[in-house]
Amino acid sequence: MLYYQINANFEVDFERSELVNRKTKTRTTLEPRLAKVLHLLVQRQGQLLSRKEIIDKIWGSYESGDELLTHTISLLRKQLNDNKIIKTVPKKGYIFIGSAPEVVSRKKWFHLPINKYHVWSLFILLLFLITLKGIFWPHH
Repeated sequence: MLYYQINANFEVDFERSELVNRKTKTRTTLEPRLAKVLHLLVQRQGQLLSRKEIIDKIWGSYESGDELLTHTISLLRKQLNDNKIIKTVPKKGYIFIGSAPEVVSRKKWFHLPINKYHVWSLFILLLFLITLKGIFWPHH
């Protein structure tokens, strides 16, 4: 699951690229590359991620990757209302210094995808149980 709580202030769902402010209950959709950079940083929280590594993973060989990364980090700090959550190590890279444990939210259970296979499986199981009831506890 790609669902994290950041410093008890935010919840981020990387599968949906959504950031939820827990205090104001506002939901923001993150631009895909913004979400990818944040996900990289959160996965390696407390560790230095080099600028080159981030640029290679997000922008590949795109010439303006360096400027885009600087801009992306600035936008992330604004989104998270915290200039200190992502530490800049000059000329080297960035360290996510916030707390971001992976969590399973109870509300997620209500959003489980149900497809035709699940419905048919439940229907067949129900028929099987009704048949067993008729065999072992006949109605007299």
